[in-house]
Amino acid sequence: MAVLTYQIRLLEPVLVTKLDGDPNSNISHDYLPGSVLRAALLGRFASDNNVAVKDVLEHERTKADAARLFFGHARFLNAYPVDRLNNRTLPKPLSWRQSKSARNEARDDEKHSVPIYDFAIAQRDNDQYQRAEGIFCFMGDRGSTVRLVSPERQVMIHTQRASRDGKRNYGRALKGDGAVYRYESLAAGQVFAAVILCDEADAELFESLLKGEYSLGGARTAGYGRVRIENAERMDTWREAPGQIEDPAHELIVTLASDVLLRNPHGQYVADAELLARHIAERLGVEAPLEQAFVSAHPVGGFNRKWGLPLPQALAFEMGSVLVLKPAQPVSADRLRALEESGIGERRIDGFGRLVFNWQYREKLSIEAPVQSEPAPKSIGGDALSKEVAQRMAERILRARMEAQLMAQAGRIHIERSPGRTQLSRLRNIVLDELRQPKPTQITRGQETKSRLQWFLDDILKRRVTREAWERARVEPSGELLVEWIKSVHDADMDDADKWRKAVGLSYEEVPKVKVGDDVSAELTTTMRREFSLRLIAEVLRRAAK
Repeated sequence: MAVLTYQIRLLEPVLVTKLDGDPNSNISHDYLPGSVLRAALLGRFASDNNVAVKDVLEHERTKADAARLFFGHARFLNAYPVDRLNNRTLPKPLSWRQSKSARNEARDDEKHSVPIYDFAIAQRDNDQYQRAEGIFCFMGDRGSTVRLVSPERQVMIHTQRASRDGKRNYGRALKGDGAVYRYESLAAGQVFAAVILCDEADAELFESLLKGEYSLGGARTAGYGRVRIENAERMDTWREAPGQIEDPAHELIVTLASDVLLRNPHGQYVADAELLARHIAERLGVEAPLEQAFVSAHPVGGFNRKWGLPLPQALAFEMGSVLVLKPAQPVSADRLRALEESGIGERRIDGFGRLVFNWQYREKLSIEAPVQSEPAPKSIGGDALSKEVAQRMAERILRARMEAQLMAQAGRIHIERSPGRTQLSRLRNIVLDELRQPKPTQITRGQETKSRLQWFLDDILKRRVTREAWERARVEPSGELLVEWIKSVHDADMDDADKWRKAVGLSYEEVPKVKVGDDVSAELTTTMRREFSLRLIAEVLRRAAK
C-alpha cells in the first residue's frame, strides 16, 4: 500500500462544523476531518475532468476511476496540527493525568512544569488528578518529553441580512430576519498534516491532485475555507505513531488515533469499551481481556452531497481513548502493524477507526516548555505625525475588537418575560441620547441629582402596572432582575477596569489590548468603558424589543 503525506496551510479561517454549541453558533472541529479532504479531492478530480461532482459516478469518463479512488480501498486520514518541528501530532491520550493542586497553584507561565502521569501504565492515589491539558501531542520515539499542541481559533460575529424571495434587498432587519450568528473557526496561518493510504497503482493520480489551492468547510462566500496543499510526499514505510512495535507484545495499550464507530450485535452504534476490546481481540485472533479503559464518547455526523442531506448521527468513541488489554499469548508485531494499517469499525475511508499499539510506554512525562520568540524591537520612531497615525490605528483596532466582544456578550444575554416593546424602546432612546453626550448628564430634582436613565428607572418603579412588568423581567443566564442588571452596568466604576469588566460580564482575556510597535499601544479608557457600557445596554434592549 502506498502512503502519501501532505500538509494543508490555512490561507483563511476554516469552519468545519461539529455537533456542538447552541443553534446560533457554529463551532469548528479541532482538526480537518478525512471526509472533508476526500470531498475536496473528489471535487478537484471532477473539475479536472470537466464533470459535475454529482455526476462523477455516472459519467463514462470518470465513473471507473472515481469509484476506485474515492469509494474503494483508499483511506483519507484526518489532518491534525503540526508541532513547531513540523511533525504531525496525534490526539492526546485520555489516560494522561496531572495533579489538580499542582496545576491550580502554578502560574500561567509555569503550567508546563506540571508533569503528566499515564494512568494506563500505573495508577496513583496520593493526590487528586484531572485530565491533562492540550488537545494534540507529539511524543517522540522512546522519549520522556511530550509536546502539547492546541489549534488556534478565531471567533467572529455575523448578522443574517434581511431578505425576501432569496434576495438580499433590505438594508434593515425585518421580522424573522437579522439573526446574529457566532462562528468559531480554525484561525488562518496554521498548518495541518494529513495522509492518504492507497493502492500503488493509484498513488500517481492522487499525487497530481495534492497541489494548489482548495476550499474547505462552510461559509466560503464569507471569507472562510481557502487553503493550500504543500509538501506532498510519497513514502515507502510509515506508521501513524513514532517508533516501532516491539515483537512480541505481552501487553497491549491501544490508543485511538481518530474517532471509532462500532455497532453492537443489534446494529446500534455504541461506545462500549468491552465491545471495542472484543472487536480488537477478534481481529488479532487472540483472547485479550480488558484490564482498564479510559474512554469517552460523542455524537458524530456528516453530510452527503449526493443526497443533499445530513448523515444520521452516530455515537462514536472519541479520539484519544485508551484501552489496556492482557493477551493470553504474545501477539506478533506483524499482526499489530496490519491492524494499525487497516483500522477498525465503520467509515474508515473517511479517517475513522485509526488506532496505534503500545505508543504509550512511560509512567511519567514532562511537558516541553513553550518556545518564547523574541522579536526584534520595533519602534514607530519618526516624527510626531507618524506616532499620531499609529495611535489612531491602534485605537481603531481596539474599537473593532471591542465591538466583536460587545456583540458576542449581547448575544449571550436573553431577557425572560420582557416588558412591552414601547417601554423598552423608550429606555433605549434614553440610553442612545446619553451615548451622544460627551460626558454623563445629571438632572437635579429637589435635593437629588441623578442621570436621566436613573430617573426613568425610578419613575417606572413608582407606578404599579409598570413596576410589575419590569419586576417580572429577568436577565438570563444570571437570573438577575433586568432593572438591577441595567443599573449595575450603567453605574459601574468606569475608572476601575476590573470592576467594570465584571459588571459587563467579560473575562480578563476578553478585554482587548492593542500594541503597534513597541512604543504605541491602546487600552480601554474611562470614556470608552462608559461608551461600551451604554452600547451593551442599548443592544440588549434592541434585541428584546425586536
